[in-house]
Amino acid sequence: MKGGSGQNLSSVKFVPKFINVQIHHLVNALSYFLLFGVGITLGMFLTFYLKDFSFSLQLAQFSFATSSNQNMIMPSVTAAQTNLSHPQHIGLEKFLKPPMILHDMDDDELLWRASLAPRISEYPFHRVPKVAFLFLTKGPVYLAPLWEKFFKGHRGLYSIYVHSNPSYNGSHPESPVFQGRRIPSQEVEWGNVNMIEAERRLLANALLDISNERFVLLSESCIPLHNFNTIYHHLVNANKSFVEVYDDPSSVGRGRYSSHMYPRITLSQWRKGSQWFEMNRDLAIEVVADKKYFPLFQKYCRGSCYADEHYLPTFVQMKFAAKNSNKTLTWYDFSKGGPHPAKFTRTDVTVDMLNSLRNGTKCLDYLMTGNTCHHLFARKFTPGTLERLMRFAPKTDAAHNQNPSKFFTKLINVQVYFLNLLSYFLIFGGGLVLGIVLGSFYLKDSSFSLQIAEMSFFSSYSSSSSSDNANISHILVSPNDTVTMSNITEVHIGALEEFLKPPKVWHDMDDEELLWRASMAPRIPQYPFKRVPKVAFMFLTRGPIHLAPLWEKFFQEHQGLYSIYIHSDPYYNESSHPESPIFHGRRIPSQRVDWGQANLIEAESRLIANALLDISNQRFVLLSEACIPLFNFSTVYSYLINTYQTFVQVYDDPSGVGRGRYNESYYPQITLDQWRKGSQWVEIDRDIAIEVVSDQKYYTTFQKLCRGYCFADEHYLPTFMNIRFPTKNSNRSVTWVDWSTGGPHPVEYASTDVTVELLNKLRHGSWCEYNGRGTDICFLFARKFPPSSLDTLLRIAPQKVFNVRLHLLNLVSHFLFFIGGFTLGVLLTSSYLRNTSLTLQTDQFSVAKSYLSHVPAGLQAYLEPPNVMHDMTDEELLWRASMAPRIPDYPFHRLTKVAFMFLTKGTCTFGPFVGEVLQRASGLIRLTMHHHHTQKVLFFKAEEFLIVKWAQVNVIEAERRLIANALLDVSNQHFVLLSEACIPLYNFSTIYSYLLNSQELFVEVFDDPSSVGRGRYNSSYYPMITLDQWRKGSQWFDIDRDIATEVVSDRTYFPAFRLGNRSCFADEHYLPTFVNQKFSAKNSNRSLTWVDWSTHGPHPVEYDSTTAELLDILRNGNGTRCLYNQRTSNICFLFARKFLPSALDSLLRLAPKIMHFDTDS
Repeated sequence: MKGGSGQNLSSVKFVPKFINVQIHHLVNALSYFLLFGVGITLGMFLTFYLKDFSFSLQLAQFSFATSSNQNMIMPSVTAAQTNLSHPQHIGLEKFLKPPMILHDMDDDELLWRASLAPRISEYPFHRVPKVAFLFLTKGPVYLAPLWEKFFKGHRGLYSIYVHSNPSYNGSHPESPVFQGRRIPSQEVEWGNVNMIEAERRLLANALLDISNERFVLLSESCIPLHNFNTIYHHLVNANKSFVEVYDDPSSVGRGRYSSHMYPRITLSQWRKGSQWFEMNRDLAIEVVADKKYFPLFQKYCRGSCYADEHYLPTFVQMKFAAKNSNKTLTWYDFSKGGPHPAKFTRTDVTVDMLNSLRNGTKCLDYLMTGNTCHHLFARKFTPGTLERLMRFAPKTDAAHNQNPSKFFTKLINVQVYFLNLLSYFLIFGGGLVLGIVLGSFYLKDSSFSLQIAEMSFFSSYSSSSSSDNANISHILVSPNDTVTMSNITEVHIGALEEFLKPPKVWHDMDDEELLWRASMAPRIPQYPFKRVPKVAFMFLTRGPIHLAPLWEKFFQEHQGLYSIYIHSDPYYNESSHPESPIFHGRRIPSQRVDWGQANLIEAESRLIANALLDISNQRFVLLSEACIPLFNFSTVYSYLINTYQTFVQVYDDPSGVGRGRYNESYYPQITLDQWRKGSQWVEIDRDIAIEVVSDQKYYTTFQKLCRGYCFADEHYLPTFMNIRFPTKNSNRSVTWVDWSTGGPHPVEYASTDVTVELLNKLRHGSWCEYNGRGTDICFLFARKFPPSSLDTLLRIAPQKVFNVRLHLLNLVSHFLFFIGGFTLGVLLTSSYLRNTSLTLQTDQFSVAKSYLSHVPAGLQAYLEPPNVMHDMTDEELLWRASMAPRIPDYPFHRLTKVAFMFLTKGTCTFGPFVGEVLQRASGLIRLTMHHHHTQKVLFFKAEEFLIVKWAQVNVIEAERRLIANALLDVSNQHFVLLSEACIPLYNFSTIYSYLLNSQELFVEVFDDPSSVGRGRYNSSYYPMITLDQWRKGSQWFDIDRDIATEVVSDRTYFPAFRLGNRSCFADEHYLPTFVNQKFSAKNSNRSLTWVDWSTHGPHPVEYDSTTAELLDILRNGNGTRCLYNQRTSNICFLFARKFLPSALDSLLRLAPKIMHFDTDS
């Protein structure tokens, strides 16, 4: 073992010793001569060979490191210089260029943009990875001159971002390398949660540069312990991140945990570590996109919790433990104890001290077993140490030179190595220039430009050398944007708008670049800006769109709601056929397409990718030049935007033109059972479109294997959808095609075939399902219509397809009648309204206004609930109520409210009694009532609804209607169903606290095997609902917002109840069965409303008067005990029924004393 170790040590020492030996002058002279000769020869050869061409000379930079010995010889890395003579790479170049440091994005917009990540992991261009140095400072970077030396000569391999206190005015002169690198910042307090907000802000700004691969967080008191080359390669070649993570059982570790974080973060998952991290790009994206754990720290980790020591360690431990080294690369000294590490002053800085920090300990196996790993940075160094650090850095390297095995762990000083390299470079360059000069008479008429490019032999940088990629490389390896003092305060107004603006349709991206850019999707799904969804109409054509005048009428006056993209044969000459204005300039860079070949799906992907570049495009329709619209634009737009499904025809065809086209070579990627067929003409949403352009698994299989008579366009998307998204697809196309005559092509309609009857048949001659309901509008488009049919279509279409004039006139007339009636009603009732008390409604409205005043203007109008008296139909109401943000945390202050929903036959008898309960609850309640007839009630005018019959299915329709109306107010968090015979058993404060702090919902659920339980089950419910799933319970419930949204969105169980036995007492079975099926773990299986069934029979006991003893019994549940938040409680009922109107006086007399209604909230 000792001998082996000695040999290893000798080999380690040999290479540096060999490199640093004094080479004989003769050998030096010979090497110089040879390099000079090679340069002359190469120059002469190039000038003779390229005499007729524009010549671009690349001076290559070599990196001598090999993958087998990366630590012994650290390469000298010099970045490529920017050559502004490159032609602009339209589309991708502008997209990839990071915005100016001083932009106008707020945090929500910034984090959203930073969360964009391509679904295609391979970059379609040469990308030199950079290290982003993130400085979190209070003011200036006092040690900037040291960092200036560190970064010198390495432009293009690093980026710098500084987050300083916004009150800092930049009075301290900035070092050139830090000039103009301050990001828009906010106040940061030591130990406060806003420290991790600042860290996320720094990460998000750095992520905007696609070249940044590693991210290091530093402070103004940090110093580098090694030269740039060492640190750069140490980080870029690491396969793990460096976030210190450990479990500290003490009071300053687990003792800081808050039980409020449960169940998302448990005590056993709580971790601690250093704030100063280093991470890769994937982890950085996850951090800025985190909407699950970060809000918990914002809310509960305050004061002495010190979020900066716990958030990232806990987050990384929970989600990326296997990819983390569990250690930090920044050295600090806590040996003296206390809340802060030791500070180093001027006298502390010595050569020995710096060497001791650099030596470090054994590394984890992220590079090679046994490598000596050092900390790369250290803190805390005061400004007074700068002079010594600048003076001792070269000496430290000299000390290391005495030990050859450590020669290449230099701190700043690489002059000797650089001069040697430079001398060779100059000799070679001189010969090259001389060779060019000698042959220059051949190049009199040639243009010449000198381009300096980087060429790295290091294994991590291998990439294609295509000319196209070279065109954009200068954007990706661009150095820090240095900003002059004259424009240092310039702010990039509209940074997000500029980023979101789609490129011109005619760009120069190749397919690989285009698909990569189109695959960009934000990890944060909610858009931080107002976005009007558009429909992308994608035309796959051979040449001109002969039916363009018809489409012109279709699109007329709907700008901003659609986008058009055309893929035509690249040999098509546009000048041969005049283009319609609406199609002018909408042709994308296209390639040849052959009928039935795999390049058809390549063209489809190309169209989808181009359409995805516009962030507003939400739906994507593929059409041909032979397609026509069957309805006006408004109908088509509404149909597509409001559906939750996609329209890709998918079916299993066992014949020779179906499964017979399957090839065993597809296995195991695609099996025969997965193989599907369908129409080429599809309609998909944005999520599916991104998945299609990102598909590297099935798409490549079809490209390679589905050729000849396979007809990839009929099988790729149907098979892809069947495998990946079967539940999201409707399995039908919205484009009518007639295959009734058989053969390889569908029926083509001649001019004489086009009649009013034909169009009506295409428009309404089918029956299908749309959003869970039957409809006769199944097709929005139709084909094949030749150019000869245009005149007939233009003559018929205004009457049968595009005639919205009469509809609009009718709409306007109805609107005018409504306004007239409304105005008259206001005038007639104005005197009455002046003297009428509408206290609860008015208070609630004013609170909502106040609450909305803190919301950005773009959200305010959307969040304000509509008037209770609206004109939405049930379908429209339920659809609007079903809207729920994917980001569960609200980006504004939200006062949570309880929605009290009264299902009544007439007026609320106990209005005065309920009013007394709620008199101090302004802004904390939302009252919604549903009864038979329009009439004035205590709180507000109620809506006019269909009559609700006891025990009929329309009882649950009324319940869903109440829930939907209550959901329109985004502040409603709990939803309680009551009747006019219900009373509260406690004051408002108790009820509000009980509901808002509960971890469960309150829906009574039990299995009743009797005839009034399982006996009401109907076999027609099967297979949606089985007998074993059938449950019973009280109609009177309390649910939270999530469950309420699910109830109004239910398209599975509710239709079964509506179509089944209509007198099965649906109100006793629907919600219990639904909750048992979907949310049993979240339900308490009990009701909060007391009902007395002791007399048996179809109705509960009625109370015509009340006593103090009765109220005490009801409040204590007659001795009942129940679980509340996993603990036993004697408060099991918050409400009670059935109380008759005659009980009102006694209730009003007893309530203040027994129920403490006069207690302040």
